[in-house]
Amino acid sequence: PYESWLKDRLILVRMFYDTSMFNDYPNWISALDHCSWNGVECSDDHRITLVTLEDIGINGDYPEYLINLDAMTTLALSGNNLSGIISDDVCSRNMYVSSDESNCPNTISSPGGCCDAIKL
Repeated sequence: PYESWLKDRLILVRMFYDTSMFNDYPNWISALDHCSWNGVECSDDHRITLVTLEDIGINGDYPEYLINLDAMTTLALSGNNLSGIISDDVCSRNMYVSSDESNCPNTISSPGGCCDAIKL
């Protein structure tokens, strides 16, 4: 019953509270349209298509639930301190993925995993 864009917004809010963004970037989320948040781009119907939050020092577990952003075509989280690996579910999606080497040891495609760009 909920609009798809609202589900997308809630996923980003979850990432905000699950990681150090809550302490380090308290003004990242706001009551404004989530498409205006730094590092987020959306389609005309407010579905999230791009999340690029590189080199900002986010700490925490890799937010695997970002896979639920089913309109997303780009995920760029390199240069952060996220623990865990990108799941094969994310790797099997047709999207651009950029992350740190420690997050990309998946066996799909190449030794670098599914990441199109790896920050060493």
